[in-house]
Amino acid sequence: MQAQAQVAKNTGMLPSGKKTYSKVTPSKGNALKKVKATAKTFNDPGEKGAFRWIDKRLLNVDHSYQRRRIRTKIVGKIVNKLAWTKFQVISAMQREDGTLWVTEGQHRLKAILLRDDIQKVPCMVFQSKGVEEESDAFKDINVNRSNPNPYERYNADLAQQDSVARLANTALEWMGAVLVTPGTITNPYGKRSFSAIGKLQELAKQSQNDVTILKGVCEQVKDITTDDEYISDTLLRGLYFVATQTNGESLTPYWNKRFKDIGSKELVQAALNQTAAMGLNRGSGGVWALGIAGRANYRLNPNNRLHFTVAV
Repeated sequence: MQAQAQVAKNTGMLPSGKKTYSKVTPSKGNALKKVKATAKTFNDPGEKGAFRWIDKRLLNVDHSYQRRRIRTKIVGKIVNKLAWTKFQVISAMQREDGTLWVTEGQHRLKAILLRDDIQKVPCMVFQSKGVEEESDAFKDINVNRSNPNPYERYNADLAQQDSVARLANTALEWMGAVLVTPGTITNPYGKRSFSAIGKLQELAKQSQNDVTILKGVCEQVKDITTDDEYISDTLLRGLYFVATQTNGESLTPYWNKRFKDIGSKELVQAALNQTAAMGLNRGSGGVWALGIAGRANYRLNPNNRLHFTVAV
């Protein structure tokens, strides 16, 4: 019996010649138990791609939806320890003009471009109907695999003409700011800059039916910051919360001048001090609003102050 078991283990076949099978039983709570697939639920996957070995110089990257920030450690590892068994295929889409655009595999392509001994890379090529379809493919692939950051997700949404992304883009214009990648320390543009695009999209989503307050706050931020200033998310969301809780009262010329006289840096510091005073590790729009309003109300007649409450 032991010998038979060993034969079955090594070859997958019983002495009788019958093939052995392993029974896979989902563990308790396994999500597979909840999966039900019927022919009625199957969608049309579209046209099949074609596998091709393609000259690396023919592959392009569209940064309107693709990552701009390259992880050099990943590229370096691929360059120095390349193995086709681990490389996988690069996903690319071919536009009507015949050009090829990468939707998955930018880091691998960058690595191959650094190697003189390799000219072609394995690709799965799909036909493209345009940038919107490409950005949709990029977003879905990366959400499922590597979860792109808000900056990358925004670029993909904007390329697809997503209404929330378009409103967030307009909000940047209202602030007179350019979008910079998260973690940017210096401002190469000499203009107001902003990076918390994911949070701005949240405000845009809340404001889709009425952009009055969002527009007013963005213009207020522009008025109280300098031309080359980095705009803090703390300032934007704190002022937005103040405006929503006071039904726009904080957007009047009086309060706009009051905030400007105090200065953006002092308002941000007041917001952060409020967070610390409440014993919180991380602030929020409501908490920051309390700090900003507290600083703006300082030494004012109680009847002239901004009044609202925040549930923490």
